[in-house]
Amino acid sequence: MEAILGYAEFAVLAHNTGLACTQTPIYRGGWDLTPKYHLGEVKIKKGKVQPIRGVSLELDPVDAAKHGVPHRVKSIPDELEIVQQGKRPGHHELRPKVEMPVERFEELLKQVVLEPTQ
Repeated sequence: MEAILGYAEFAVLAHNTGLACTQTPIYRGGWDLTPKYHLGEVKIKKGKVQPIRGVSLELDPVDAAKHGVPHRVKSIPDELEIVQQGKRPGHHELRPKVEMPVERFEELLKQVVLEPTQ
């Protein structure tokens, strides 16, 4: 029960101000941060990525493991942010802070530092 309460607390923080991955562990299932454009994971309008959706992350490494070996997000570029998304408090997304060209978003995703947990 304690972990669930912890997730809810982090979700509120992330929803309001963005989650700091250097202070709160957050994970990506697998090592690849390539957006799944065909699934609508990232919203694009007129060739620019919109700051409303992004690449999925999880607070719980078990949830991240459903999509591959969990990797902890160690750092992200300043132009990106991690925010809670959806009904599950532990689900977050890595998205741009402001609208930007697709190419720039992809460059920034390549700068994200991931560390395998296994």
